[in-house]
Amino acid sequence: MTLTRPTRRDRPTVMTRSYLPARVLPCRVSSAVAWAVLAVGGGCVEERVIYSDPPLAGVPGAVTGAPVVGVSNPRGVGQVPDDEVVLPNPDGTFTLRQRNFRQLFLNIRWCLDEDRPGEFVRHVLSSRTRDEYLERGLNPADALKTIRARRDDFNRLLASMPGGELTPGLYVKTLGPNTFRLEVTDRSADRLAWNGIDAVFEGGNYRLRWFVPNPRYDPELE
Repeated sequence: MTLTRPTRRDRPTVMTRSYLPARVLPCRVSSAVAWAVLAVGGGCVEERVIYSDPPLAGVPGAVTGAPVVGVSNPRGVGQVPDDEVVLPNPDGTFTLRQRNFRQLFLNIRWCLDEDRPGEFVRHVLSSRTRDEYLERGLNPADALKTIRARRDDFNRLLASMPGGELTPGLYVKTLGPNTFRLEVTDRSADRLAWNGIDAVFEGGNYRLRWFVPNPRYDPELE
């Protein structure tokens, strides 16, 4: 029997992705998991993770179920401890940083508690949502007022995903270029008027696109 080298036509076709799959392991999507694909004789394909930087991997005391693999920070974005997401500036303003969904929640709550609409618009609200407000002739700061008016809905959503994307049972979903959703989909979501949050990765931070309205919401379950 004579063995011949597979021709180009016989070799398996390996498809590459520009974005992460719709369902990923519960880790920060901006980690940019890279895959190495190796074609093996006989048409077999082996996949292995060559880069993984779980969320909060650089935070002291943080616990994550995913190991750190490969070189960290492929986008040059460093991890930020939760107690360093709000930085004071000499002029009395603050710079807000959110490297994951949990920190996005923390900074939204900070803006609500401290009544800081300026920082909310500059550092937390995504440029897409801000532009939509301006196009409609509205002040983007009104977005913070809307959240304040629905503070109970916000608090319930935060309570349902206290660890952000590290909350057990939750997965990050890719909606489009640099746009992601974290959503509660099990039966507990029936108690949530907002059962998810959409975020855009801009300038090294996750910024609020908006909250996901829940068509299954039943107010009688509250």
